[in-house]
Amino acid sequence: MIQEANANNRLPNVTYKVNPAEVIPAADKSVQLIAASQAAHWFDLKKFYAEGNRVLCPSGVMALFGYEFPKLRVNEQDGEKNRLLKKALDDLYKVDLHNCWAAERKLVDRRYENFVIPYENFVRNDNFYHELETNVSDIGNYVLTWSGYQKYCKNHGDKEGKTLITKFQNRIMEILNATTDPNETKIVKRTSYFLLMARTSKC
Repeated sequence: MIQEANANNRLPNVTYKVNPAEVIPAADKSVQLIAASQAAHWFDLKKFYAEGNRVLCPSGVMALFGYEFPKLRVNEQDGEKNRLLKKALDDLYKVDLHNCWAAERKLVDRRYENFVIPYENFVRNDNFYHELETNVSDIGNYVLTWSGYQKYCKNHGDKEGKTLITKFQNRIMEILNATTDPNETKIVKRTSYFLLMARTSKC
């Protein structure tokens, strides 16, 4: 992946490197912003914060952000279908895949509630969200990206994994009472985000 990024880089002021979060390849006080998306729950935070303090310039910013489990809906008015859609996704996540998630996943589910960046002006914002009109097939493809689903396939085989996705998609189609193809059956996916930020001292 890093080789592909560097091979396709057309920006002279952008470089790509791979390093542990706790060992940032930058000189002291040389960085204005450190951003980590859906990743900080894997870090050794004490070491990461110390490394951030080393490389960030005065008043440099650290931003940690992530997104919570999405919600599915058909429209705002159809409360019963929306409730059933939520339960279908919850069952997939919490029942079918319940033994397949790393313990760190709980930190994301809790929106990094106990994370405090130990710099100045620490703030958090939980008000961002994004809604996307998609289709049932794409929701199934989205599940394929879950680490929990990939662990399920590793434990049970790809065939069982595909069966699980088919079962989930069929359940969504039944809830929607849809007769169209899953690729053509519209549904809305809402994703809520959380953002934590803080600055290093001015001197």
